[in-house]
Amino acid sequence: MYDLSVKECMFKVTDARGSRKVVLRHYFRLPTLQDWTAYHKGVSELGLSRGRETFEVSDNVQAKNLELWEKLIVRVKGYAVDGVDVNEKEDWQELIPLPHKVQAVAGFMTTWRRTDELEEAVVLDLGSDSVEVSIVVLQNVEDTMTQHEVTFYFDSPDAIDYKNISRLQSRMRLTRTKERNVSSISVPTDIKPYIQLFDKLVKKVEGYTYDGADLMEQANWKELIDAYHKREAIGDLFTSEFEDDEGN
Repeated sequence: MYDLSVKECMFKVTDARGSRKVVLRHYFRLPTLQDWTAYHKGVSELGLSRGRETFEVSDNVQAKNLELWEKLIVRVKGYAVDGVDVNEKEDWQELIPLPHKVQAVAGFMTTWRRTDELEEAVVLDLGSDSVEVSIVVLQNVEDTMTQHEVTFYFDSPDAIDYKNISRLQSRMRLTRTKERNVSSISVPTDIKPYIQLFDKLVKKVEGYTYDGADLMEQANWKELIDAYHKREAIGDLFTSEFEDDEGN
């Protein structure tokens, strides 16, 4: 069971130095809804149109990941400078290699959809009043990594919900620049609409605990669920996976 009451988590980073592989540990406080809101609001893809034939695309995801690392990091383990634990250095955060920061903070974005042992259905009942979504999440506490499957039960989305999610996923902003024949095209992101949709549709959850008890025993259980888990669950709720039959 994924424990939502823990206050700290850890993600490992590996680095090869010569013939040795070094395992390093980064300890973070748990992100709040405000942390995730700020992160997603700032993450964007940027495109530049130059005339009719050139279109350049870039993003600032790495920069936002580094900001998240700096905001959440509590301490690290396994690093030293001239034999002294790096945490004792005043500028210890600046001494950690950038690739290590990116690799460590990526652990927060590690969720995946359950794909094995699913029951194959012949008919999809669109009139069903409940839709089940399961994702697999990692939790690293006290140097121990565990894998948990959490399941969400949603009310069936209506036409307005599908329209809103489509609008969120297709937004694009075109802005003229001072450079002749050059326009910037940005795709803004915002996690709040996904959280609002989750809170509107979710009926119950399974796979979470809080202070040793089932999460559903908490009066404010919706507020306690990690915002990124909500974002991923809603993404899966509105996403269909297509598989080709062998030989086709």
